[in-house]
Order: sequence, then C-alpha cells, then structure tokens
Amino acid sequence: MADIWWKAHPHDLHRLTDRVSSVYVERCHVDRDENAVVIVNKLETVRVPAAMVATMLLGPGTRATHAAIALLADSGTTVS
Repeated sequence: MADIWWKAHPHDLHRLTDRVSSVYVERCHVDRDENAVVIVNKLETVRVPAAMVATMLLGPGTRATHAAIALLADSGTTVS
C-alpha cells in the first residue's frame, strides 16, 4: 500500500497533555486553511492549529466543512 504523505504520523503530533483540552464553538462556520482550522463568525476570524486541540465541541448553528473535519480527524482531534 502506498504511503499517505499528507497524514500526520503519531510521532509528529503533540502529546495529549500538551494540547488544549477542548474548544467549544457555536453559531459559526468551521473551515480549513492549510494545517489550521478557521472559525469564522460575524465579529472575527480565528485560526486554531488542529494538532493543538484534543476535543472540538460543535454547538448549535455551527457549519463545518468536510476538509475541516478531515483535518481534525487526521490530527487525532475528537469532534462532537
């Protein structure tokens, strides 16, 4: 099987103790920009490094793109 170059190797990821435990977002749009998750709402745009988040909680009114969810899954982040 061919090596998947875009997936992070477990040794490349940050340890769970070094990550932010959880990020809660609501009424926003979650998208991907390179290796960061971009959270956009009416007031501001925030870039969050995907490998630094342990769990992302999506509240009501949140839309997430497939690319953002795929990035979070590849970096070992739980999305609920």
